[in-house]
Formats: sequence, C-alpha cells, structure tokens
Amino acid sequence: MRTTVILSLALAACGPQLLDEEDADGTDLSGESLESLQTLRPPKQGPFGADPHAIVDGDTLHVYTTSHHGLNIPHFSGASPTDLGSLGAPTEALPNAERGDRLAAGVWAPTVRRAGDHFAMWYSGGLQGTDDKCLWRAVSDRPEGPFRRVGQGNPICPDPHWNIDPYLVRTGTGFWLYAKVSGKLQRRQLERDGLTFAARSSWAVVLGGTEAWEQGQTQNVPLVENPAPVRLAKPDGSQRWLLFYASNSWATRDYATGYADCGNGTQPGACVKESKAKPWLSRHDAIAPRGPGGAAFFNHGGKAYMILHGWANPCNLAGDTCHSKDPGCPAGGENNDCRFENPGGRSLYLYRVGLNANGNPVAQPL
Repeated sequence: MRTTVILSLALAACGPQLLDEEDADGTDLSGESLESLQTLRPPKQGPFGADPHAIVDGDTLHVYTTSHHGLNIPHFSGASPTDLGSLGAPTEALPNAERGDRLAAGVWAPTVRRAGDHFAMWYSGGLQGTDDKCLWRAVSDRPEGPFRRVGQGNPICPDPHWNIDPYLVRTGTGFWLYAKVSGKLQRRQLERDGLTFAARSSWAVVLGGTEAWEQGQTQNVPLVENPAPVRLAKPDGSQRWLLFYASNSWATRDYATGYADCGNGTQPGACVKESKAKPWLSRHDAIAPRGPGGAAFFNHGGKAYMILHGWANPCNLAGDTCHSKDPGCPAGGENNDCRFENPGGRSLYLYRVGLNANGNPVAQPL
C-alpha cells in the first residue's frame, strides 16, 4: 500500500464502502460517489481541544478531549455528526469527586464506547507524587456523563512508568483496549462491559517506532502514540483493519499521522507499518492543519469519520511566530496566544475517510 494521502475521494458509486468498529458484525453498508468532492484545503476549524474521541448516540455527536479550561474531561455535543460547528460549549464529563485515585492534574486522551446499557470510558494521566503515567476507568448511563469512577478508581499501570493514550475498539470478538505502554502501542482484550480485562488476557505489542519521520526534535528515538484502529472497506466490499497512530513531537508542527495494515479478520491481526518513508497525513498535505494527530474514528449513517487535532491560528508555527514549546523558538519569539491552555492552541478537525480501489486510506475534509 502507498502511504500518501489521496486528497480527493473517488469511491465507487455502488457496493459497500466502509465498516468501522461500531459495525463489527460485518453488515454491508451502502456506498456513495464522492468524485465531486475536490476541495484541497484543511477542514473547517472546530472548537479547541486535543486528543479527541467521538461517538454518535442517536443523531447526536459526542466529543471528549484532554483537560482544558478547568474541565477534567471536556464533553461537547452537537446535533450534526458531520459538522463540528454544531458543537456547543464544553461541559464536565468527569466530576472532581469521580476522578481516579491518585490522579494528578489533568486527564489525557479519554476514550468512550457504548457497552450494552452503559458507556465505558478509559483515560490516562499522571500518578500523584511521581513522573509516572497510568490509566483509569469510569462509567456512565449517558454519553454526556456524569461518569463515575469504577470501584475505588485505582490506577492501572501495566508498565511501571509510562501508560497513556487508551483507545477502546469493538470488534467481531468483543472489546479491545489499545494504549501506549512501555514506549510501544499495545492491546489487551476486555470483557463485554468494556471495563474489565478478559480472563487470561495479557498486553501484547502491536507496533513500535521505527521510521526516521517518527523521530521529532524533542526525542532521540522514533516515537508512536495515540493508537486508533478502524475497519474500512474497499468499493468491492473487501475489508481491512488499519491502525492509525501519531508520531514525532506533539508540541510542534511536525507532529503527524501514520498507519499500519492489520489484516482482514474479525479483529485486528498482526500489523504491518505502511507509513515508512513519510507520514500518511502531515502539515505538508493541503488538507491538513499543522501537526495533525490524535485521530479517532466514528461511524454515522454507514460512513466512517475521523476527528483529530492540529495547531490552529493564531499559532503560526511556520516562521514568524512559534509555539513556546516548539524547539528552536527563540526567547521572546513565541506568540503568547499560542499557549497550550489557550483556545488558539490545538483545535479539532473532521474528515470523511474510506479506502480507495487500491486499498489505500483516503480522507476528505469537512
């Protein structure tokens, strides 16, 4: 498979187009012609947020992001799943009283899925009194929350030091949890509640950092994070599991998104990295914001969508001003409106996604 982004979708007008993790029963989904969509521009800028996750409940889009503006887990909802402009002001999905035990400061990369009669949530954060990062769980009977800690809210730390970026996915064999553990992307099977590890299950490495483009200016080895598996179908109906991931330095414009092919089974199998010479989506693509990363996927009306974050105006990471955490930013040269905590920092962007006839993932900005 090629790793370049196809800037305009040209999917066949007949036959099943795509299947994502919410349609793991293999239901055929009707396709549509997208040949008329030729816009070569970034998608419309959505609200401020980083490391987003999104689900659709009924006809309502629910989006969750990393902590900001005093909210542990900001939750946005909107009446149009295909328009981030429909999202209202964020509300608190995880009240302070329900924060995980020994959770320090903010919450990173929440992930939410419906699991029967409830909504399961996983998130990551720092462990109080240490530099370690761990995972926590919460549950709610409504997608907007409030979410409640599971049990005593104990941290889950498969690696002694670094566990971040959880991602829940439902497959033909049930729920799986993906995360960055010990510097690699790993996964572990869950019970049907989406919250409990399956009996006799264990963490297994899926993908590691190997490529030159994955090594940013702030680390000395290739880096992979934010795993996001999704099942898509070609116009002829054949299906593939792909694992998207973010790489390079998150606080710079060089942050980018790559992917691996994980087979055509009822669940993702062994993954073969496809983004070798360059990322699948980066600031060099006309349809991308600066530093596109933290991708997540959802299904609506038989179509797959990708939400991710990127650096937004007034953050001009290209030259005259820079983010204060961007390596090489001269003293006094940073744009103070570009602080991580400021709405001018990272914003959300939305795409249609699918596979073309050659089996390559394609994206169309919305």
